[in-house]
Amino acid sequence: MLTGQALKSRLTELIATPADNNEHLQRIYDLTVAANAQRVVELGVGHGRTTTALLAALEETGGHLWSCDVLDFPGTRAAFDPNRWAYIVAPSLVWGRAWTGDIDVLFIDSSHARDETEAELRLFGPWVRPAGQIIMHDTVSHPAVLEAIYAWLDPLFWDLELHAHNNGLAVLTRKVQPPSTGRKVCRLPFAPPDYLNSTSGPSVLLAAITEAVAGDPRFADTAHPGAADDLLWYPIYMHRPQVGAAVRAGRRLAIGPNVLFGNSAAPGAGDWERGVCAYTNFQAVFTLSRWYSELTRRAMAQQDCHYLLDFPLPATWAALRAGGPVLRDAFVYIKQASPVESAIAHEITAAFPGALVLGYGGYKRDDLLEAARSSRACFFISRDDHYPLSAVEISLMGCPIIADEKSCPPLIHRVTGIQAPVRERLEGTPAAWAADAAKRMIAEFPGALAMDRNAIREATLDRHDPAVAVTRMAAALGLDPL
Repeated sequence: MLTGQALKSRLTELIATPADNNEHLQRIYDLTVAANAQRVVELGVGHGRTTTALLAALEETGGHLWSCDVLDFPGTRAAFDPNRWAYIVAPSLVWGRAWTGDIDVLFIDSSHARDETEAELRLFGPWVRPAGQIIMHDTVSHPAVLEAIYAWLDPLFWDLELHAHNNGLAVLTRKVQPPSTGRKVCRLPFAPPDYLNSTSGPSVLLAAITEAVAGDPRFADTAHPGAADDLLWYPIYMHRPQVGAAVRAGRRLAIGPNVLFGNSAAPGAGDWERGVCAYTNFQAVFTLSRWYSELTRRAMAQQDCHYLLDFPLPATWAALRAGGPVLRDAFVYIKQASPVESAIAHEITAAFPGALVLGYGGYKRDDLLEAARSSRACFFISRDDHYPLSAVEISLMGCPIIADEKSCPPLIHRVTGIQAPVRERLEGTPAAWAADAAKRMIAEFPGALAMDRNAIREATLDRHDPAVAVTRMAAALGLDPL
């Protein structure tokens, strides 16, 4: 049984021996010691390499380790002190239902399947204490692990650090929420209610935010004079002149979710964008999608305060009628119809005779709603999109969407549709369409049909609940609770 110096010697030996994770063992040990960890959970045990690192650290801190694996490894079980270690042989998602209490460090190296890994994060993640960590291995060798992280991670509450060597490691640190700032007022341009009927997505977005914060005394209209130290928030690209003036004046500022950039393929182009990207006095930089948030973080000097904001659902949208006769197998929504996207759409429509095609800017809102009501699934095709509000309308009708993340950021994999593996998702890599993109999307059609249309609608209503959106806005903006 390994304890004391024998355990540390074994860890030193494992670190020095090339293997699939030896380059990460010292970091796992250091993070656990630095956290003064008392309660550590490990999902995936195997031959006990990371178990060794965790237990060696816990001998320093006096903590306890719970390890869970679907298989029993007798050699591993016999190697460590049961007084400091519990080895549970069970599916993590079964055993984890009974878990209660804070976790200082959570280590995940289990099935590597996207859905199961995301479910483990949803089950155990909320138990990780502020300043605690989730450590996950194989983020490079098993991209589905990283996909699960991005699907679950909320940047308002977690920081993410990625290491690409030795099969990849992710360290997620739960943020310590800052104390109250004493700030009471955030000023933003309000929109008139008729903006909700606009054909302009940014105008609808501003109107939806205006409706969501109506009656909340923490939010005021910039058209009215206020204190010089009031926080200013400019949400959409039409406010670029005001943003520029606020930057020049050194004001405390929030921007987005629809300000940067003019061209996502060339972020920071032009004097205005370069000036804003160099500014570091932002209270919040809001975006509507994860990939766009990563884009802004890479292009901007300010690395913190980048937050996701879900579109707050207007009351009129929430009341839209869903249901009705399903008349066709599919419809195709296409935006930015370059020859590549048009060719993908053509191949899909050839596989689904009678499929309806709607192109961005070429339809009325009622046309889109009726297409979603009357089709079994939607193929959503776009080169990239910061956040298509059309996808929210489609999901409200209960219609499952088949797309990839850059085409359709609002898509929640296996909740409101299927995220098809048609392009490389990892940042810093090419985002070109796969040569067989249409075939890959068509292959996901049976999975989309198996989804419950009522559940899709309910998930969309939940995700875009305006009350939840306002709570997140206020927290990101540092406003005092009501």
